[in-house]
Amino acid sequence: EALLDTIQTNLKLLANERGDREALWNIQKAAHTFKGAAGVVGLHKLSGIAHRIEDFLDYLSSQEKGSNVQVVDVLVNATECLQSLSNGDDSQRVGTRIEKLEGEFADTLRAISTNALSNISHDTPLPPDAIAKSDVPLPQAPARPARSPVVRISMERLDGLVHIIRDLVSSRTIFEARIDELAAQIQESCNNTLRLQAATRKIKKGDSSSYRSEPANGGGPPAVLDQTTYELTETARDASLINSSLKNIKTGFEDVFVQQRALIERIQGRLIRLRNVEFGTIFTRLQRAVRMTCEEEGKNAEIEIENGALEVDTQIVDQLIEPLMHLLKNAVVHGIEPPEIRRMLGKPEVGRIVVRVGTDGPNILLSVADDGSGIAYQTLVEKAVVSGRISREEAERMPQSQIRELVFLPGLTTAEKLNLNAGRGVGMSIVRESVAAAQGTVTFETLPQKGTTFKIRIPLPFADFCFSESTKDQRMDNPAVHELTVLVVDDSPSVRLMTSRVLQDAGWHVLTAGNGIDALEKLAEMDPLPNIILSDIEMPQMGGYEFLAALSEDPALKTIPVIVISSRVGSENRDQALAAGAIEYFTKPYNERDVIEFLDRFARSESLVPAS
Repeated sequence: EALLDTIQTNLKLLANERGDREALWNIQKAAHTFKGAAGVVGLHKLSGIAHRIEDFLDYLSSQEKGSNVQVVDVLVNATECLQSLSNGDDSQRVGTRIEKLEGEFADTLRAISTNALSNISHDTPLPPDAIAKSDVPLPQAPARPARSPVVRISMERLDGLVHIIRDLVSSRTIFEARIDELAAQIQESCNNTLRLQAATRKIKKGDSSSYRSEPANGGGPPAVLDQTTYELTETARDASLINSSLKNIKTGFEDVFVQQRALIERIQGRLIRLRNVEFGTIFTRLQRAVRMTCEEEGKNAEIEIENGALEVDTQIVDQLIEPLMHLLKNAVVHGIEPPEIRRMLGKPEVGRIVVRVGTDGPNILLSVADDGSGIAYQTLVEKAVVSGRISREEAERMPQSQIRELVFLPGLTTAEKLNLNAGRGVGMSIVRESVAAAQGTVTFETLPQKGTTFKIRIPLPFADFCFSESTKDQRMDNPAVHELTVLVVDDSPSVRLMTSRVLQDAGWHVLTAGNGIDALEKLAEMDPLPNIILSDIEMPQMGGYEFLAALSEDPALKTIPVIVISSRVGSENRDQALAAGAIEYFTKPYNERDVIEFLDRFARSESLVPAS
């Protein structure tokens, strides 16, 4: 449907500007892809019409002809036949129209070859009623409501999202309570300030006679000073208590902020994962494309997908389908040898095509590798010379980098014959254009008689958010990466809870302790010991620095790496923690992704301490 829309849209452009070669090229590309897609599912009548459109436009391109009324008419007629068949209309009326279509194509090509249409220059605008007067009107896209892509979501994922939102609501209630506490302490601080001001005024404007007169008992300070001193003392003590309360409230706010931030990041990650589908779900479609192409080419090949369980954004999957189909067809047509030749070369009769999918930070990586004959550069250059794309002198001077670029040159092919699968030189240019439209890149490597590997790199949508969610999946699929056991030491229950969830979501085992003494007691009972420790600095009974010192004095514990996560900012605090033995320092509220990335690198490094 989308391909038909593309053809119809570009036909409208041709109706207004017949010299629009880009519109002709877009129609040819859409027809080429339509032909392949229809052929894969066995719709040979549709595939044949699309192939005829491609033949027709290829001839126009080779003769450097533009379009005219008759050209547009025959394309409109062919498109309407495609539309009718796509809608399931296989009536006698449509069949008769398709039979006439072949004659219309032949008549138009004959007229073009004899310049019978030269009186209608492709630079001459069409009359306003030219299309209306033609036997076949320009097709109008059927009126239908705009549709959005649909993603199927499992109940398990929805339930997980609901649980996180519930935690977020609970956290909001705690946050509101902390705000009320802060407001009360601020009011108390204001009252205390007024009392201090009043006491200061009493000192400055006290009764001068009190200061000059002798005390009644013969010594001691005046009575007014006694009262003022008492008030100042009480006020100072109250101020100290208020400051302590404000400090505790600040710590509480930091804890709630960490909790809120972690919850929001988890929601973002889960929401983005709702867009994902397993890449392997398209295996049947790819397998059918390879099987159909092999049957038509008289070859044998099998396809396999590596890491098919990887979840990929559904938009990326849609963007990859078209270039994947062309790469697979090219692998069979141009790469995999016929069975008899493979036997002579000592290869298995059945060729092998491997589709690999993975991620590299914010990018999706896709490769299509075959064990065929490789790309024959000399043949490619010779074809370019014969077709007039380059001269013989240019071919002799052409560096290897430019020769490689010929692979993507539109209209250039090494196919010996023209059929439904090859011979136009369109496929690889479509691959590059499709990947470029997704802000991606395509490269390839080839070896004679070893095969060719095409590699596609496309940036992931919402890469910053989905990175941490995909990290666990990649880690689980990689047996070379060690499992981590992490001990989280923090006096704040909410920080322990949220940090534990972050680490557990990343696929690691988590233990917790409330302060340094609690951690040492639990370490004494642990078997095996944790691989790494995450510790706060400001904790009751035993703080972070004392805890680090205690670890360094114990032969069994001193080899466990420690990461400090503290609300203390400034380079001096970081330097102090590193000097005390920490391997890294993060400031609260920390960035969840930064911690996960650091721990992931740590898990992959040779410095991993076995949990023993």
